[in-house]
Amino acid sequence: MNLADLGRRAVACKHWRWMPGMLLLPHVDGCECCEDRNFPRRAARIPAVFTTDIDVPDLSDPATLGCLLHLVREAWKDPDLTADRVLRGPEERDIWQVYVFHESGVKDVLSGHSEIEALVAALGAAP
Repeated sequence: MNLADLGRRAVACKHWRWMPGMLLLPHVDGCECCEDRNFPRRAARIPAVFTTDIDVPDLSDPATLGCLLHLVREAWKDPDLTADRVLRGPEERDIWQVYVFHESGVKDVLSGHSEIEALVAALGAAP
């Protein structure tokens, strides 16, 4: 999955919300709603006013990635939750895993081929 696809997947999650400081990907669909829409921009103080249903977060941006991590921690009610890199053999790709512990002690492992992919999977799987 590329970053735009992961961004769309994140926005579709029920725990997604735009947060101040998130970077949006430039529009590539020929949107002519205003001249500056094709340049990267940050979500404003009240992001819901300045975002549309075609906006996609730029998950390569450190601030936006930090906001995604915050949303995942908030959704799972775990302030210490992180994505951990699991090293594989020389011929296999490394994977990233998010470990989620439930009150009952059950552990879920959500994974992806990148930190971003694992966090988006965790956001999508949150109850």
